[in-house]
This record gives sequence, C-alpha cells and structure tokens, in this order.
Amino acid sequence: MIYYQDEAILIREIRETDPTILCQEEIAQGWEATEEKYHLRLKDMAEQRAIAMVAEWQGNVAAEYGSKVIFGGGFAQWLWQCSANVHQAGIRS
Repeated sequence: MIYYQDEAILIREIRETDPTILCQEEIAQGWEATEEKYHLRLKDMAEQRAIAMVAEWQGNVAAEYGSKVIFGGGFAQWLWQCSANVHQAGIRS
C-alpha cells in the first residue's frame, strides 16, 4: 500500500526485501543492526498489530517507521480507514 507519493518521496508499507537494505544502511551509519526487528515488524503488520512504513527518496529506500498501535483509536483508526478506502477504490500500490 502507498500512503503518500510525489515526484521524489514515496511512503509505503514495508516489503520482504526491505530488511536487508535497511540493515545495511544502519550498519553504514555505525549502528549495530540486525534484520530481525524488521522481520518482526512484517509479522506484526501481517497480524494487523502494527503499521510499518518505509520512505523512499528518488527510488531508494531511505527510512523506516514501525509502530505498534492500539486499533480503535486516533491515528491508527484513521490510517486503517484510509487503507480500506484505497482498497475499495481499486487503487493499487
């Protein structure tokens, strides 16, 4: 799913291929990183327990945001409703 897109920026759901790229970039910045946390985010998202988004800058993965949320309130409710509206409208990412 795509949450936002313009000429340079794309914000979308995390994909199975993203953990490797994100981990490599964290290591390049001096972080001790493993792919495990990203695989957990993918699992949590599949179970609808979390939202995990990736930002791309000019076609390259640039950042990740993952958040465990309590559904039924605030931002999470709004975001999942947006998701439902996008799927109902037939818009594909």
